[in-house]
Amino acid sequence: YSNNITIYAMPTASFTLNSAAQCLSGNSVIMTNTSTNGSGTINNWTWSTVGGTNNSEVGVGPHTTHYSSAGSYTINLTVTDTHGCSSNTSNTNNVTIYAMPTAAFTLNSAAQCLSGNSVQMTDASTNGSGTINTWAWSVVGGTPSSFNVQGPNSTIYATAGSKTINLTVTDNNGCSNSTSNSNNVTIYSDPVASFTLNNAGQCLNGNAVTMTNTS
Repeated sequence: YSNNITIYAMPTASFTLNSAAQCLSGNSVIMTNTSTNGSGTINNWTWSTVGGTNNSEVGVGPHTTHYSSAGSYTINLTVTDTHGCSSNTSNTNNVTIYAMPTAAFTLNSAAQCLSGNSVQMTDASTNGSGTINTWAWSVVGGTPSSFNVQGPNSTIYATAGSKTINLTVTDNNGCSNSTSNSNNVTIYSDPVASFTLNNAGQCLNGNAVTMTNTS
């Protein structure tokens, strides 16, 4: 008596990512299946994306997931073929989401008179997962109108009004963040002092000079 036994070769589960390290803001992790068949044909794909917007996906993909907090995350793919043979990936911490830096600054005075104004900006930004190494200041209407150093920096305004200063910081992970301050500096118009005289040329005897304010 004899009996035949068939041992099926296993499928191999694998996938690639568009980027395994991304900044928290706007992150979008795309998983693309690269699994290979064994003796059978893969006909089932089950993805586990714990911590992502979709904790699980079914189907060959590609699939996309987003993360709402920084950290290291595991994505796993299990494939099953027509013979019922299954294989899964054993990746751990295969996605890193970097915390964002926070752009911030202080002003020596947010409200100044036009005459002699000098607005000084002092960086108060904080790191996320990385270390801030780039500062880009936009000082619309000021002189100078931009800076590319941490500072402190100062600018002067030639006209009165509400002014906007913005700071964008970027860290060594490539993560950027900007302030969203608007009208954060007010430059006041200066008063104009003036007056009139009743008579600018008078005799000593009986002179009476009358000053009338016209400021």
